[in-house]
Amino acid sequence: EGEDTATPCSPGTFSPVSGRDQCTVCAAGTFADGSGLSFCESCPSGTYSLVNARTCTPCSTGTYQPDSGQSECLGCDPGSFQSREGQSQCDPCPAGSFSSLDA
Repeated sequence: EGEDTATPCSPGTFSPVSGRDQCTVCAAGTFADGSGLSFCESCPSGTYSLVNARTCTPCSTGTYQPDSGQSECLGCDPGSFQSREGQSQCDPCPAGSFSSLDA
């Protein structure tokens, strides 16, 4: 017996065309925050996501992500730091201070 209604795709999934029999999970670096969506959006710089994401996760302190649509954040290089979450770049250590990967 056939279906009498169509089921919306759940958050974290999408269906780009009509006539589908299942939804597709959002790829890493993208998200779908609502139901019944036809596409996933790219995570903005300063954030990342894994597959099937409903939202993007801000980069934690000590990390950054300059590009959109990414699946991970990058660690600050020696000589730089980031004390805030969700940033797209690290700040240089001011005169009289330093940072290293061993610190």
